[in-house]
Amino acid sequence: MPPSKLLEAIANGSGSDVAAAARSILAAGIRPQEWSKDTVERLLSGVNPQSWQERGLGSDALLQFVSVVKLLTREPSLNEPLFAPRFITDLAQFVHLGRDAAPFEVDQAAEMEILKVLANLVLLKRQETAQVLVDLDILPRAVDRAKTLPMTYEAAFLWYRILFLATADSTHVSVVVERGVDHYEPLLDALLSSKEPGAGPFTKASALAEVLKTMFNLASHTIQASPLFSDATLIQVARVLADLPPAVPLPMTAPHSHAIHVLMNGDPCGAAWCTMPFAKALVTRLLAPELQICFGTGDTASLATLVGHETPANDRLAPLFVLLTRLVDRGGVEVKDALKRLLAPVDLDRSTSNKPDAAPKTVAHALIRMLTSVEFPALREGAEELLFALFDRDASKLVAYTGFGPAAGFLVNRGLLSGDMLKAAAASAAGTAAAADVNPITGTKDQAPGPDDWDKMTDEEKEAEAERLFVAFERLNKLGVIKAVDPTTGKEIGPFAKD
Repeated sequence: MPPSKLLEAIANGSGSDVAAAARSILAAGIRPQEWSKDTVERLLSGVNPQSWQERGLGSDALLQFVSVVKLLTREPSLNEPLFAPRFITDLAQFVHLGRDAAPFEVDQAAEMEILKVLANLVLLKRQETAQVLVDLDILPRAVDRAKTLPMTYEAAFLWYRILFLATADSTHVSVVVERGVDHYEPLLDALLSSKEPGAGPFTKASALAEVLKTMFNLASHTIQASPLFSDATLIQVARVLADLPPAVPLPMTAPHSHAIHVLMNGDPCGAAWCTMPFAKALVTRLLAPELQICFGTGDTASLATLVGHETPANDRLAPLFVLLTRLVDRGGVEVKDALKRLLAPVDLDRSTSNKPDAAPKTVAHALIRMLTSVEFPALREGAEELLFALFDRDASKLVAYTGFGPAAGFLVNRGLLSGDMLKAAAASAAGTAAAADVNPITGTKDQAPGPDDWDKMTDEEKEAEAERLFVAFERLNKLGVIKAVDPTTGKEIGPFAKD
């Protein structure tokens, strides 16, 4: 539908006229050939809050009109006028973000639609629009409005999406931090405790994700001696990881991944959030399922989701390894011991069934396997640092547990490899739970020879086995992998031997 009827309604019509004309455009969609930048500018000039109040156009007309504006933000050939400071000022005044008082109270639906437009504008031209929000004093007011409780998931998502985008670099972080950060504790508590069912994209998880992303921006871009967020606030962040069910099949996605990022900026030393149950939750709820996916032991649906996932395993899991290592180094003896029982248990099954082509039996087996991973270099480094920390940063203790082979690359890169390392590792193994039959190179037990099955086989079974081996050798011979020769003459043997 052409915009002429909406322009006419904005200029002279009633609230119902404006709403009806806007609904017609929303139903038909924006056809760029029927619009121009001049048309958009004329349309926006009618959004004067004082005039809107004097004419009694009301919230429903505003909702429908702003919905049309939201569609225009998606049209690159038409949306330039939307970034004008005058329009942003008028729009902000409707939701109490302007320097002048709002002329009337808009309803929740209209307010949310206005926030969507503002969020879209910041997304499309982040630096320019964020600067406008600062110049017009809109950003600090947005911080204050974002503290208001109770808050729906939709409101939290939109307010903090704007703040997240505005603080994506350090330019305006101080403007936000100066308004205070203590409100994040009650905000997170309210969102985590909320029984709101959520709808569409606005869920508990999505709202928490935007809040946590904003917190990470603030913490990352603020340089100070002590952590930006209080221990009480970080307890609420830890609740996201310990209480909120993780996503399936990849638990290290939003909001859990963002909670990890925030806690990486905190200090676990003596912190109330750094507890044994929390450390256990990180391993059982996040690390273990993700490692199963990495080594192809998840269910079919999980593996299908992993293929082409926008966040590779290296990027998803590396922060978790960093946080776990910090908990080991700074979280106290009890937390370290709890993590060691989970990640490097004394009674580790060292049977040779834990070979590279088999699925890791436990998280500990997966971590040792990760030490030699080529596919996941960032995770290999994370596993190396984590296990090294668990064994008191003592190379001999690490090798005694993992075996020399899995730890060799780490030792070389760290300059920890010495001529006596293997001997020391083998000697150390005697003082650990590793039995004497543990191979110090592989870290696994050498299987005792079993009974000779050949003597139990019938003649027919022996012939079938011999034929199978013969065919296998011939295949390898043809591929050039091996060459069957007569040991006395050195000549090739078999049906394909050359004369």
